[in-house]
Amino acid sequence: MTDLSTLPEQEIRRGLRLNMLAGAMGVCWMAMTVSLPLTMLLEALGAGGTLMGLSVTVQQLAMAVQIPAALWVERLSRRKPFWAAVAVPHRLIWLLPALFLFSPALSAQTVILLTLAVVTLSSALAHASVPAWFSWMADLVPPETSGRFWGLRQSVTTAAFVLGMGSTGWILDNFDGLQGFRTVFILGALLGTADILVHLAVPEPPPHQPPRRRPLRERLCSPWRNPDFVWLTLALGAWAFSASLHASFTPVYLKRGFGIEYRHLVMLPVAGALSTILSGIPLGKGIDRLGARGLGVLLMVLGPGLAFFWFLLYPGTVTLGPLSLPRPVAVLLVSHVLAGGLYAGIGLCQIHLVNTVTARDGRTLAMAMHWSTVGAMAALGPLCGGAFMDLWTRNDWDRVTPWGTAFTFFQALVILHVLIAWGLAVPLLRRVKTRAGECSARMILAGLRIGNPFRPLFPITGGYLNTVRSEKPRSDEPPRPPEPAAEKP
Repeated sequence: MTDLSTLPEQEIRRGLRLNMLAGAMGVCWMAMTVSLPLTMLLEALGAGGTLMGLSVTVQQLAMAVQIPAALWVERLSRRKPFWAAVAVPHRLIWLLPALFLFSPALSAQTVILLTLAVVTLSSALAHASVPAWFSWMADLVPPETSGRFWGLRQSVTTAAFVLGMGSTGWILDNFDGLQGFRTVFILGALLGTADILVHLAVPEPPPHQPPRRRPLRERLCSPWRNPDFVWLTLALGAWAFSASLHASFTPVYLKRGFGIEYRHLVMLPVAGALSTILSGIPLGKGIDRLGARGLGVLLMVLGPGLAFFWFLLYPGTVTLGPLSLPRPVAVLLVSHVLAGGLYAGIGLCQIHLVNTVTARDGRTLAMAMHWSTVGAMAALGPLCGGAFMDLWTRNDWDRVTPWGTAFTFFQALVILHVLIAWGLAVPLLRRVKTRAGECSARMILAGLRIGNPFRPLFPITGGYLNTVRSEKPRSDEPPRPPEPAAEKP
């Protein structure tokens, strides 16, 4: 383990705060570029489902860049300069789609293809920076409080995502034509670059240097000899594939099927983000106290169970006092508030489990192979979902359910998500061994029946960043003597 004592405690606290500030600007970049605006720009330019799915697929396939990047990072004495060199152009390049839209000489089809090229290049640069960043953070964040830090960070960055997504919806609805897309891409690129520049002030502990004499083939094969690494990677890959089947097409389905405006579309990710904010800290504590494996299994079971909301949508308007909402949006707001924290919690469990099941020697490369494999499996989801959408639309397979709501390509994709999540992802994750001190999903459910094991997780006492040192004695510290017994009167 990297010796955190080489960094002053105050410097670690400052670095973690800067990490959160930078991350907040980074998620604003995401809200204004690769999430809803990218999909809706392609839809506005006339792209079909396959091309819209391809825009997400190339982002996932680019994860393969992490493997050669990890091999390079392991040879560096400092990770920060390399990380900045690839991360800054990854963000600045998002100025190009705005420039394409300013050119009247470019046809809509040309703009679509050029934008896909930008997405591909930006994603490759982004994933080249990922191994350096995760290795850097694994050395900086105290492992005993890792769950709480990432949970708190998730809450902070998600609050920023809400602000970015709300601003995006307002701009797209209030600017004429493609001017709204030009504006959000420019703002997103600038905020994303600011994220990188602020993060340069985060301290970097000395990296752990892996043995140099190990052959490359041995280093590549070593993680795959660990059954837990294999089961975890396959489980999260199956989960990511199933979730990405339909997620990219949510705004397209709602806009085409119900004519939902942008300001209402952004309410859904905002609702999910609010759930993530509220759940981040308790879920982080839950990971530290109960274990990421059992909690992850439970969340994978509960999250897809909320898919039934997608079968309750039909046209109309709901009036709540002075607020008037399309009926589908009102129904899905409830769904997203419930599901947002559950799905985000699975990501927290994944980050913790990857650090847990990988050996310290060669961890950078092992993490890169995990994320690359998961990304490759997830990349097939949007492509398959888009092709399925085009096939369904061409054959006009839309139907009406017995209770009067529509059954479209989207509901079919949601059913596939549930079947793959429950039938494949959950069984694979259950094969990962439970570590000492962790609870299984069955034990957590049993605790919920007889009491509430999460009760001590919810009070927010604050001060985490002022206690970044482990609450447990470090491995290199002598054991503490037992407390003397109180004298009897």
